Amino acid sequence: MPISRFSVVLLTLASLSCLLFSCHRENSSFSSHEEGDRYFYGTDVPQDYIKAVRFYSEAAERGNANAAYQLGICYYRALGVRRDYQKAVSYMKTAAEAGLPAAQSTLARLYTYGWGVPSDRKKAVEYIKKAANRNYPLAMYRLGVAYQYGLGVEQDSSLATYWFNKCAAVYQHQFDPSGLTSNVYTDDPKNLFTYARVNLVLHDNNIEEPYCRKWFDRAIMSLRRAHQRGDAESTYCLALCYENGWGTRRNVHRSVELIHEAAIRGFPMAQFRMGFLAREGLNGVEQNDSVAMSWFLQATRNDSLARYWYRHFPVEE
Repeated sequence: MPISRFSVVLLTLASLSCLLFSCHRENSSFSSHEEGDRYFYGTDVPQDYIKAVRFYSEAAERGNANAAYQLGICYYRALGVRRDYQKAVSYMKTAAEAGLPAAQSTLARLYTYGWGVPSDRKKAVEYIKKAANRNYPLAMYRLGVAYQYGLGVEQDSSLATYWFNKCAAVYQHQFDPSGLTSNVYTDDPKNLFTYARVNLVLHDNNIEEPYCRKWFDRAIMSLRRAHQRGDAESTYCLALCYENGWGTRRNVHRSVELIHEAAIRGFPMAQFRMGFLAREGLNGVEQNDSVAMSWFLQATRNDSLARYWYRHFPVEE
């Protein structure tokens, strides 16, 4: 039976309608994601994580992987919502399956610490390798650390050096060589701190090397801003700078204050560090075995990495 011209027109209009609806849906997801970014980073508007979550949720529901990643970050860091590691894992998996290396790297961290999922270091290494092979520098650094200490992989110093060098090369390409350009990526405290640390490793831990000093200076400025916002991990990283004299004058008393602050905020490695200081009576912390055990229990309850260090590496100064 021949198809009438009217039927052909109807079919054509129906196809166009589907195409237009699909394009509108895709454009809507991108516009919602962009609006979420504006409020998340405070670009041309007052920073508002609650509004950012609303826009990211709209975009994620429409299949936007970048919005799913940002939403996962919000649940991971308790930005605009209550902290919910299970929701963070769910959104990160969506973004990781779409091939986002940042999501793969964060998901590896969640599997490492057992946050929202059963602790699984082998699974963590799988995700960190995926991200590292996509040239994601934080993943490269963490994979280097894994090979350096044999965490979830067989210890291999040559592979550790290989990934540290790759990490440094990618950072050098992504950061402005003059060190003056400011953007979302280069202002992230963890990126800056990681780049400073990897350069320190590659320069034989010589903090006086000018290139190392420059990037630690930038890292500390960013870490201080994040500390003021209440970010526990950045607070702990800042404490390490004061403890080791990285980019600032060594100040053990200030370091302990910051470690304690990060521990109170629930960062497991800070809790582990407080336990060690109390057990050994170091850096002005009073020796107290019961206090030490309390901190160790808090750290190891939810953090597989802290449990690993506690069981396998009796830390020594």
